[in-house]
Amino acid sequence: SSEVWIRFKLPGQSVSSNSTFGIGIMTADRPSADPALTAFVEYQPPPAGLRPDNIFLATVGVCPGLLSNDISASRCINDTLQLTVADSEVDVRVFFDSHIAELFFCDGRVAMTTKASASKSAGFSIIVGDSSGPVEVTGQYAWHMDSIWISNEQVLRKT
Repeated sequence: SSEVWIRFKLPGQSVSSNSTFGIGIMTADRPSADPALTAFVEYQPPPAGLRPDNIFLATVGVCPGLLSNDISASRCINDTLQLTVADSEVDVRVFFDSHIAELFFCDGRVAMTTKASASKSAGFSIIVGDSSGPVEVTGQYAWHMDSIWISNEQVLRKT
């Protein structure tokens, strides 16, 4: 099991069209293989002049493999993330094990669960991408989590 967390700076007003950015989580046994899944955010900067507490919407989701140009494809799971004008960053946290991935956007404002698969010997890495230019990553970490399961002997062992 692994956990990945990454924070992106949202594109500013200079972006005039939708910007799709996200992370591909590589869990394949071969480094050249496609990601097991891609978590993404599709974002359109809010119009100028809104109050800081005004809400606008972004699309977030997860796709198996590489993210295609069509995020509405049936193989992707999409949801709506509410952002305020004051939000300047979006974070994605992914808990990944050999069978499922749980994704949390913006500290759990949107949560998703999807099937995922990786062997115990699979390598683990992330790739970052943006459809409209460079994306600024403002924070990140990834680590391996030990199993929650313990043996009877471990339970009965005196410490």
